[in-house]
Amino acid sequence: MLLYHGSPKIINDDRNMASNIYFTEDMEIAEDYGRYIYIIETNEKIKGLFIKDSMNEHWINKGHIPLSLFIIIDCKKDIENL
Repeated sequence: MLLYHGSPKIINDDRNMASNIYFTEDMEIAEDYGRYIYIIETNEKIKGLFIKDSMNEHWINKGHIPLSLFIIIDCKKDIENL
């Protein structure tokens, strides 16, 4: 499963994604939240770092995740290069 997080700016928090950040399974929703899309592919180990929110719509990470595990897409740059 792929999870997405949209951010208006690059996250540079000691090389980790902070805890309690919302993720979605829908890339288009993440794009609504910012220019930079953080993508992580979950496996059994990584999936254990996430819980569903109370509405069962999004995933929330329970701990710090190394940014090296994410693919980061700059949506504005990718659009300009089309």
